[in-house]
Amino acid sequence: MYEDFQAIKELLTASERKIEIVENENSRSGAILKWAKIPETQDLAAVVNYTEVITVDDWIHVLGHGKGADGQTIFKLSSLPKEDLMYNALVVATDVLGGLFAICQKETSNSFGDVFYLQPECLEWEPTGFGYSELLVWLANDDIDAFYQDVRWEGWRDMSSHVGVDSAIRFTPDVWFKDCDFSASPRQIVPFKDVLENILSTYILDDAAN
Repeated sequence: MYEDFQAIKELLTASERKIEIVENENSRSGAILKWAKIPETQDLAAVVNYTEVITVDDWIHVLGHGKGADGQTIFKLSSLPKEDLMYNALVVATDVLGGLFAICQKETSNSFGDVFYLQPECLEWEPTGFGYSELLVWLANDDIDAFYQDVRWEGWRDMSSHVGVDSAIRFTPDVWFKDCDFSASPRQIVPFKDVLENILSTYILDDAAN
């Protein structure tokens, strides 16, 4: 597993993007991997075992084992309806707006093992077309700026650089409302769990209405 992590570290540190790897070991890593049923041979296991979090471009947080005994680590979307494609999906990365990168866990689906992105601005899952290892390559080498161009504002990094893995930026009105203006609407840094709860509860209500 250590050799896998070293390869991941080399990939990320060679990137031209701003990437910060908070590297350490945590005794709870084994329990996390067992709970999530992640084989030690997977790149995800290496990230969880050896990192607290990996921050990409002051915008995306790749989840490791978290800080201490209760820091934000990978988690499952168990609150979604069981018929939803992403029910119990494993969230492996988040962004400062509350966007989620999650691995589909529905074994009956052709998308099993694929990474999807939940877009806060429209509350829809977008297939990325790749798995976890490819996600790391995308974060290191691809055009993240283009991916997020519609939801960033002038001077966004001044705020996003202060957003930790346990927090997020919430707009008023919320970003999925048409009258939310990313350049002008009021915004503040709040606990990530508050943004997540708001996003998921609204997503579930919208899904039920449709």
